[in-house]
Amino acid sequence: MKKLNIILVFLSIIHISGCSQNQNKVNDNKSSSESAISNTIFTIKNSDDVTKDFAALQSIPVLAESENTDFRYQIIDAMHNKDYKKAHLILNQMKNFTQKYNQQLDHLDIKSSEVNNLRDLLKEFNQLAIKVTEHSIQENMDKNQSSALEQKMEEIMFKIDAQTKLIEQNISKKT
Repeated sequence: MKKLNIILVFLSIIHISGCSQNQNKVNDNKSSSESAISNTIFTIKNSDDVTKDFAALQSIPVLAESENTDFRYQIIDAMHNKDYKKAHLILNQMKNFTQKYNQQLDHLDIKSSEVNNLRDLLKEFNQLAIKVTEHSIQENMDKNQSSALEQKMEEIMFKIDAQTKLIEQNISKKT
């Protein structure tokens, strides 16, 4: 049951959408977008930039796609039925979604350091969520490793929540 709760937490934060990508394209785009991000000079406490950047972050196209397809119940069903093959297929769809989502995060033209920090936390969370899910659908998982991954994931979730609240406060001060 704990496995299902972990998976449900991940899937409730990010609705999973299937998408296919060429692995080489993803790697090429990732390196070019990472270099673009590293060359950006970010503003600090500029409420106009924060407002625009936060709106852009919330309007990523892949998130709209994810509203049409939700694999939450499929993976829970697969785990209840101990259908590990189906769970791994869904995991691959999750990986594809995460790659696409992270790529779209990288391509955002973010100017504020506050939203850039949130973007970095989201990408870190996405990668960790994949690791947690991979670990959770194994037939014989290491409980110590599972606990460590869960704790790390919880820490990042708190950081995301705190950063989001800071951004929202910055935006609300402006209005």
